[in-house]
Amino acid sequence: RLTDRRHNQGGHSIHNHFIIKSLHLIRPGGLAAVLTSRYTMDARNPAARREIAALADLVGAVRLPSGAHQRAAGTKVVTDLLILRRHEPGREPDADAAWEQARMIGLDGAQVPVNEYFLGHPENVLGELSAVHGAYRADDLVVTAAGDTGPALARALDRIAGSARARRLT
Repeated sequence: RLTDRRHNQGGHSIHNHFIIKSLHLIRPGGLAAVLTSRYTMDARNPAARREIAALADLVGAVRLPSGAHQRAAGTKVVTDLLILRRHEPGREPDADAAWEQARMIGLDGAQVPVNEYFLGHPENVLGELSAVHGAYRADDLVVTAAGDTGPALARALDRIAGSARARRLT
């Protein structure tokens, strides 16, 4: 956690702090695309998501396979691509994307939190969800790629763009 009296009054993790700060700094109607750990979406405490939602609509999200950043960053963590649109004055927030809550689901005999957005949009998870004994916890979520990630990401982004047009978020 970073101390930032202006953009991190909630004392959020560094990932969420910079998402919130970015949203404060972009113009109304502007888009932000961020890569973040799965815990922005899957944290049991929805406080950061509520603060993000107060600033922006979730246009869409894509959950990448474990190890998507292995070559570049040397990590196998599950990451999400979030596309957010800063609220505009006088416009009602989009109510179509439920993403505030993380639900406990059973995977491989374990209970793992998964955001309701991904439960409602499994097509935006680029692989199969499972649970393993992880480095930091007994039951950690992994996403095993199902095929070539590049074309799957392109298809997910096309779906998100179509949904954004239909919801008038473009």
